[in-house]
Amino acid sequence: MPEAASIESIQLKFCDDSCTVTDIVDIKDDNKNVITDDLIKSSCGKWDESVNDNPQEVPYVVINIHTENQEEDRTVFVYERNKHYYVEQPYAGVWTSTEELYDMVYNYADSEKQDE
Repeated sequence: MPEAASIESIQLKFCDDSCTVTDIVDIKDDNKNVITDDLIKSSCGKWDESVNDNPQEVPYVVINIHTENQEEDRTVFVYERNKHYYVEQPYAGVWTSTEELYDMVYNYADSEKQDE
């Protein structure tokens, strides 16, 4: 994951059970650091290999992390499977995560909708 200081913005894309993007949220304020810090902290031990462009579980959230140096840009996915939570970076790995991170990402989208 890139250093929090180098992150310019984060885009959350919410994909439903048919892998259709249902909502997009752009984060450019201080909340971007909360998401990346929690994402990094909550990603515990590596759980499995990632061999796909997208997770096989739906629904999921695509987190596009845009940095000052575009070479450090990252795309990760957050999803739930059988009451367990994961962060997946395509072809890099799948890490266990927390329900708190999962809820935070979904709640962030809900709070953005209410602000509109």
